[in-house]
Amino acid sequence: MLEKVIHILSDYTDIPAESITADSRMIGDLGLSSLELISLLAEFEDEFSVSIDESQAMELQTVRDVVCLLESIPTAKA
Repeated sequence: MLEKVIHILSDYTDIPAESITADSRMIGDLGLSSLELISLLAEFEDEFSVSIDESQAMELQTVRDVVCLLESIPTAKA
């Protein structure tokens, strides 16, 4: 799932996938604003067939946090 999340982030941010790691910070390292993060989560919802609450989104700091959240949702498609 990490690779798929990194690929989505790379497409969204135009940052090469090989430059994005599990420890990359969504706002700091990837340069996302909180509004962009919400928009990006909509892409994750579509890709993984899940629903993510916006309050959960505000707690996401790193790529690893996104992966952990998605993996914690039983219906998420890898």
